[in-house]
Amino acid sequence: MKSLRSHVVHCHHGFDVKKVKRTPEERKARRAATYRKQYEKKKAKKGSQRPRVCKKRAARDSITVDDMSEGYGIHGHKNCILESKESTIPSGGYGVFVKSKVHAGDFLTEYSGQYPKSWPHPPDKRYTIGLPNNGGWIVGIRSAKKQHGYGSLVNRVDKFKDKNCEFVHEKNRMFLKAIKNIKLFTTYGRPPY
Repeated sequence: MKSLRSHVVHCHHGFDVKKVKRTPEERKARRAATYRKQYEKKKAKKGSQRPRVCKKRAARDSITVDDMSEGYGIHGHKNCILESKESTIPSGGYGVFVKSKVHAGDFLTEYSGQYPKSWPHPPDKRYTIGLPNNGGWIVGIRSAKKQHGYGSLVNRVDKFKDKNCEFVHEKNRMFLKAIKNIKLFTTYGRPPY
C-alpha cells in the first residue's frame, strides 16, 4: 500500500486515479476498433512484402568408408574435412576440428598407425586402441602426418554424454564416425583400455 501511495504522489501529483467503468457496448466498440487497426496493419504489411520462395536443399550423401580413399579424413589431402590445431579448451593441447558441416553417421577419418603382432612394450595406452574379436590393436600416430588419418589425435572426454563421435570397426580397420551433427570428442572405452 505504501508503494502505491508513493507512486500516486510521485507520478500523479497526489491525485487519486479511479478507473472509469465502461458499458458493455463501449467495450465491444473498443474491441472492434482494436481488431480493425490490427487487420489494417497486417494487410498493409502483407501488401508490401513479396511472396517468399523457399529453395529446397539437395540432400547431401553421407560420407562412407569407401569415401575415405578420396581423402576426406587424410592429413594433407585437398578433400580433407578435418584439421589439427590448438584446442579451445584451456590446457587441452591440440585437437581435431571439422572444417565443414558434418552430419550424424558420417565417417570422419581412419585410426592410422601400426598393427603389431604382439602387445607393444612398453605399452603406450594413450595412442593404442584394441580391435574387436581379438583382432589385435593399433598403435596410433602421435602427430599429424601426411597420408595418415587423424583418428589417434582426437581428444578423449571424461563423460560419455559429451562425445560426438565413436570408433567403428569395419573392413579390418578402425574408423571414427560422427554420432551428432557437429572439436571432435570420443571415449576410448572404459578403463582398462
